[in-house]
Amino acid sequence: MRLLRRFAALTAVCLGLAAASTDTFREVLTRLNTAWDSGHYLSALAQAEAAFREPPPGQDRDFFAQVLAWARSYVGDTQGAREAFGSAFPASPVTGIPKDVRQEEAVGAIVRAARERRVVILNEAHHVPMHRAFALRLALALREEGFAYFAAETFLPGVAELARKGYPSLGMGHYSKEPVFGDLIRNAMRVGYRLVPYEQEEGYTTVAAREQRQAINLMQRVLQRDPSAKVFVYAGFDHVLERPDRAGNVWMAQRLRELTGIDPLTIDQTRQAAFPLTGSVVLRSADGSFRALGEHTGKVDVQVFHPPETYANGRPVWLRDWLGRRPVEVPPDVIPGDQRVLVQALVAGEGSDAVPYDQVVLEPGRETRRLMLEPGRYELAVQDESGRVLARRSLEVR
Repeated sequence: MRLLRRFAALTAVCLGLAAASTDTFREVLTRLNTAWDSGHYLSALAQAEAAFREPPPGQDRDFFAQVLAWARSYVGDTQGAREAFGSAFPASPVTGIPKDVRQEEAVGAIVRAARERRVVILNEAHHVPMHRAFALRLALALREEGFAYFAAETFLPGVAELARKGYPSLGMGHYSKEPVFGDLIRNAMRVGYRLVPYEQEEGYTTVAAREQRQAINLMQRVLQRDPSAKVFVYAGFDHVLERPDRAGNVWMAQRLRELTGIDPLTIDQTRQAAFPLTGSVVLRSADGSFRALGEHTGKVDVQVFHPPETYANGRPVWLRDWLGRRPVEVPPDVIPGDQRVLVQALVAGEGSDAVPYDQVVLEPGRETRRLMLEPGRYELAVQDESGRVLARRSLEVR
């Protein structure tokens, strides 16, 4: 995978590429970041669409495929996010499993394996909210086993102070602006996790420098301060590797083990399977050991395979099956019929800087997508491409 997709935030991209980038490129990224930081998700989507159609002079279209994938995922278009990312990085599913390997339900298997570990590291693909829904389920189960720290790649340095507000806010990080990630944070705080930032703060330089700094931050901010700490670390892509990749890069998980002597339980969930699955599963060999396949063989402890994403009314079914949400119609009288809009469901009582609980894009002439909500009280906000709020409405879901 290209290095660009592993950056923690668009700000880091700007810093890392500033010397080689054009003014136009930096301006595009700055405008995108400003829109996301302001909660103007539809404006960011429109900008990402434009940059993908016509990248800035001399810039890589593949990079903007990633940006478009992020933008679509943030507004509830998980299928479109996969399509955008796949246009630049086609999936290479694992096609089969050895005869001596069996499937086992993933969350329970991981929790049992984690009982004797101090650190669990799970990765994600940054354009796939389904991975965050799985991380939410795992985080709740690990909390029951004494895990008390939730360290996420996306977190910015002030996350602990923002957590005092009691809800996920836009200022916590970049990827955490996505609603399912926001709900992962909301639930982590609800059950008592302490939020820990560990990303390199000085700006991107090299893979080695970034990975080393991440490992040092985890060691100094948690493991040295609390000798009994049990930490759930949530990272992107290859940070989870415990052995060098094909290019010889040494990633955060391996560096953390070498710095601390603590052997983390490392889990990859970014590979797709082209073989039948009984659910979200891990693989075990006949001797009971975990088995990882493909390029992750010998580099992670555990590999999770999820079933293909399926949809109902344009929304992924795992929102219902994994998170207990149900479809809720958007009130017709708040939808203008002449323009594309974003309909947001915000948890009632949370601040104006809160990450939405869910949101969908509605377009004239297209089937109306439903919000996916749990019972509770919400504030609906309808936003246009400039970020202007066109309508507000209270909503109670029983």
